[in-house]
Amino acid sequence: MHIPSGYDNEAELLANLRQGTSREEAFRRVIQAWQRPLYGHLRRLVGNHDDAADALQETFLKMHRGLSQFRGDSSLFGWTKQIATRTALDMLRKRQKTRLWNASYPSLQSQSMESNMPDDWEPEDPDAFDECMGHVPWDEDLAVSRLVAWVDGLPDRQRAVFVLKYFEGLSYDQMTSALGVTEGTLKTLYHHATKKIQDRIFAAHNQDSFNRD
Repeated sequence: MHIPSGYDNEAELLANLRQGTSREEAFRRVIQAWQRPLYGHLRRLVGNHDDAADALQETFLKMHRGLSQFRGDSSLFGWTKQIATRTALDMLRKRQKTRLWNASYPSLQSQSMESNMPDDWEPEDPDAFDECMGHVPWDEDLAVSRLVAWVDGLPDRQRAVFVLKYFEGLSYDQMTSALGVTEGTLKTLYHHATKKIQDRIFAAHNQDSFNRD
């Protein structure tokens, strides 16, 4: 599924990535094929373009340097995505420690949605959107664009948990390993994140109804 053009299978890609004469071209093709989905994943986790771009660059550097450690337990893309997740979480931890969250934090509400919103803002669970939205009848494109902005505005840890569960479809057990916190903490963070977003949904719905009236 995530095999770059020019390669028939992952074994061929991996061989070229590890071979001196073909490594540069293979890595260039990997970047071309994987930068958009990985950027979308990172953008959701860290909440802004600049940090996502920095994390993406760091992810590819770590992937490039660590190829000798890849054992094939998952797909090469899956392994690289795990590197991206750890890179984003490290960034969030550092940001939480230094408390750099401030009023200048960029929001999608003040940027062009077309130029900044990833193409793959769809939840892994097909029923997750309706469940979170409470089956509120409104324009889905508008709802998705609002959801992007509201997720952006969540505190770091709440956003990370919401993204990993809602968009990536991870279980609490998987998130416990990734985030290093207890399942109870994860459930609390997800509950608070979902509650905040649902409050925004109903407030927006009421405002839309008022405007129509």
